[in-house]
Amino acid sequence: AYNNRKIDDEETFGGNLKLHWKISPKLTASYTASYEYTDQGAFPYGLYDEETGKIAQVRINDESSYKRTLFSNNLSLSYQNENMLLTSVTGYQYLDDNMKMDQDFSDSSIFVLNQLQKQHAFTEEISIKSKNNNNYQWSFGAYGFYNKLSTNGPVEFKHTGIDSVLQPVFDELSNKLAAAGMPGKILITDKSIYIPGDFETPSYGAAIYHQSTYNNLFTDGLSVTAGIRLDYEKQELKYRSEAKMNLGMQIPGRPIVDLSNWYPASIIDENISQDFWQVLPKISFKYECTPRTFTYLSVAKGYKAVGYNVQMSADIMQSQMQYDVMNGVQEMIPPTFEIEEPRPIKDVISYKPETSWNYEIGIRSELIKNRLHAEMTFFYMDVRNLQITKFVKSGNGRYLSNAGKADSYGAELSLRAILSNEFTADLNYGYTRATFRDYNNDKDDFKGNYIPYTPQHTLSIGLQYNKLFRNSWIDQIFASAQCNGTRKIYWEGSNRLSQPFYAIVNAQAGLRKGIVSFNLWARNLTDTDYAAFY
Repeated sequence: AYNNRKIDDEETFGGNLKLHWKISPKLTASYTASYEYTDQGAFPYGLYDEETGKIAQVRINDESSYKRTLFSNNLSLSYQNENMLLTSVTGYQYLDDNMKMDQDFSDSSIFVLNQLQKQHAFTEEISIKSKNNNNYQWSFGAYGFYNKLSTNGPVEFKHTGIDSVLQPVFDELSNKLAAAGMPGKILITDKSIYIPGDFETPSYGAAIYHQSTYNNLFTDGLSVTAGIRLDYEKQELKYRSEAKMNLGMQIPGRPIVDLSNWYPASIIDENISQDFWQVLPKISFKYECTPRTFTYLSVAKGYKAVGYNVQMSADIMQSQMQYDVMNGVQEMIPPTFEIEEPRPIKDVISYKPETSWNYEIGIRSELIKNRLHAEMTFFYMDVRNLQITKFVKSGNGRYLSNAGKADSYGAELSLRAILSNEFTADLNYGYTRATFRDYNNDKDDFKGNYIPYTPQHTLSIGLQYNKLFRNSWIDQIFASAQCNGTRKIYWEGSNRLSQPFYAIVNAQAGLRKGIVSFNLWARNLTDTDYAAFY
């Protein structure tokens, strides 16, 4: 709406390569590689009005785009004999991206961000597993990775941002000076303030694991699987930045006095790291009630890794600059004006691993032979140090943080019906109740509230048609339609804002002759209007 241009255009090109080599009857190798380049408009966000529930048009006034190059490849080696299968998978991925964001998502000149990233990621996994018809089956494996990530994420405060975000701190100080008999106003004299942020965040880790399965335990059809995985991961952060805001004292009837020589530039030169070990056990039972029905029960521990919020850099440097300025001019500050020291960077920028115990029980059955398949699952998750999305004080920028304990439980139902040789139908429904069990952000108690971004209900209904022909000018005709529904998604911890139920309909149809196929497809045929992100 600001310049009458579309924001979300996209151009992508790339390619894939796959090679397979049967070196001998027992030894095979395969190599896959893919390359993709994308140039797109980005972040088509409209400001949300809580009173009306309406989302405004996109009105950003600075370029928002995302250009990225992604190359990934892996080499897989496999050796097998009558007793075992040995595999090795080696991977490498390269990422180079350039993201520009009008970070206030409005037509005001407040923030702009330009984030440049380069990543080199290496992985290696070696596994060996039994291959026989015995009741006892086993597997062992080892995994390692190294990830080198460099991020340059400068933020620029523009004139409206200086006036609305940074200047109010010095307006408060000016008022206190005036109350103390020192008339005058401290002004930020910069037209814009450029805050660089250079990050090196290398990480590496390793794991070893084992799993054993015993079939026909005590009775035919009963099997038990037990496994354990030992994980180690280390993440480092090197954060470099230097910036300065220029101040002046405006006294009525006099020229502005430059204060910028009273204090130095603010410098951040931080090296921190964090590492952790995780022992991840798992046990599951499976029982074949009939040749077409089995039930299962499993218990397993899982986790999400630690990390650093480099998106916090602008707020971190903003606090540091204000602190350094106050220290520089403290001789003129009244004793009643408290200079707040910034929190340690490690406490602000890092978050802890999330862990969970996951319990699942289910049944899978062929209710009508060759016609109707069904599966039902019940689950419960006990989560500690839940990782959730929060927003920085200014509201412009998001980061991950830990939010105490949480419970998540629910059920999933899947039905697949083969209506004829050409028609199949699918029904999938999921219910999830995910709530905070213990979370207080020092202002509000969110105990019992729903966890943001977790839909309570998901529903999918699909119909597929597939017809093959012989001795015809065409080999195949296919068509499908699917309706996906979602309800209800809360956007933040207080549960004030939510996305109500919505459903979208997708469809496609096509035909094939030999190796050539032609497809027509459409998404959101009903033109449903909904919010995808908050």
